[in-house]
Amino acid sequence: MPRIEEDPSVPLIRVTGPADARTAARFGQTVTIAGATGTRSLTVDLGDVTQLAGAGVSVLHRLTARHRDNRTELLLVAGAGTAADVVMTLAGLGHATGHG
Repeated sequence: MPRIEEDPSVPLIRVTGPADARTAARFGQTVTIAGATGTRSLTVDLGDVTQLAGAGVSVLHRLTARHRDNRTELLLVAGAGTAADVVMTLAGLGHATGHG
């Protein structure tokens, strides 16, 4: 189960561990709630994700589309060369490299 840390002072969620079929539902629900169902801009730091599998990528695509439709920003962040950076690049998910 990925560990998700929320910082109440800034719209930031830091995710650690795997984002896979077993954890995707909880991951998606947590990010959706933190982003007020896409109506509030949000940064998601994926730099400490150990595995970003297809289910996690699907969640990120869905969340990105929701924020785009609501004209809010969903900033995905992962350190250069991390598992999340490589997978998001291959999946065509726009993201920043570095830690949020």
